[in-house]
Amino acid sequence: MPSSFSWLDYSVTERRRVLDVVRSLRERDTRDELGVATVRDALSDLLTPGVSTIQTRVRYFLFVPWLYLELETQVRKRAGHITKEWVERRARDGEINLIEHLKQGDELGVIGSSAGRRLQRMPSSVYWNGLHEWGIRLCPWPLDAYHHHLAIAGAPPPSAGASPDAPMPNWHPGLPPAPEHFPEEVNMQLRPEEAEYLRDRILLKHPGSLLGQLLLASPQAAECLWPWDVLTTGVSLSPDAANTLRHAREFSLAMHGAVLIYNLMLAEAAPAKREDWVEKYRALLTDWAEEVTQQAEIFARWDREDFWRTVHRTRPHVPERTRLFVDAWLNRLLSSTSAPDALAEDDSIRDLIDNRERAIKRAQARLHNFRLLEAWNGDTGSGTARMSFRWAQASRHLADIHFGLGPS
Repeated sequence: MPSSFSWLDYSVTERRRVLDVVRSLRERDTRDELGVATVRDALSDLLTPGVSTIQTRVRYFLFVPWLYLELETQVRKRAGHITKEWVERRARDGEINLIEHLKQGDELGVIGSSAGRRLQRMPSSVYWNGLHEWGIRLCPWPLDAYHHHLAIAGAPPPSAGASPDAPMPNWHPGLPPAPEHFPEEVNMQLRPEEAEYLRDRILLKHPGSLLGQLLLASPQAAECLWPWDVLTTGVSLSPDAANTLRHAREFSLAMHGAVLIYNLMLAEAAPAKREDWVEKYRALLTDWAEEVTQQAEIFARWDREDFWRTVHRTRPHVPERTRLFVDAWLNRLLSSTSAPDALAEDDSIRDLIDNRERAIKRAQARLHNFRLLEAWNGDTGSGTARMSFRWAQASRHLADIHFGLGPS
């Protein structure tokens, strides 16, 4: 059975708020303490392309190009009398102005709502890669290079790309127009034509992804607490998407044990000598071991060679040391005849984790840095959240698009 909620008389808005809270809890402390982010991100890119863990709401995929199209209009009016610094200043002012207007409403997911004008990372940088992945941003440059290009070469005319000899536009010509009073009167809710546009962009660029296929499914599929719960909802997925999702499920559960043992080792070594921390991670390991045991038949059928082939589709150059570490852990876990949590008492497993931390962090390895170990908080732990492959953000985007599309 999928992990989900039984809704009573909650409104759609209330349902989405509750799910946002649960997803945020799931996403806490997802630091990559043992250096497996290359593998995690490969699976994430296949399942939820264009999505990142620092995105909040899907309408930013429209906010950002709308702001830059207005900036390009200003660039054309100045006819070349601009500098890169002028472009950057105008771009920042536009995004700060958007923040101030979004803060006026009861909106979830406003980037910079607390920092305001002190915000360092603008929404444009958060969504820049995703805009390209979804085919909304047509120019190939990084954000800084785009600013430089506007200052040096100017902006293409509004009719860019209309004829073979015309310059190519920087933004997809089918982008819906900004609302009449943008950004003064704006919220996070998509208009139907905007939801249709984003749906169509994703389906055109990534039709076989989990993200794309769930756009064609019931909105309730996006309410699953874990992405692999979709496999039990009856949603029809392509064999490729379902296979990637199963690999993600097995990898997430298996590697979670290594992270828990790492935290147990920190708790045992911590100068604070807090026995409650040790007990906490032993209890979490017991719970994890029970789930691994329940999934024993699934792990027995897990095609590890196909898993690595899947990973290499988007990350063909996974560091050799990363693969060796992952395989060493998986080999021990899946071949052990003892209860999975017994691995926490295995000196060779502890050496494997210890050596891995030292290899990737060197002098910053907590297990060998007294200052960092002393500052470690065993109540929250380090990287203890299970990998969910950007599902919190992807499911939020799916909910926003489905809501904008209205009843099917």
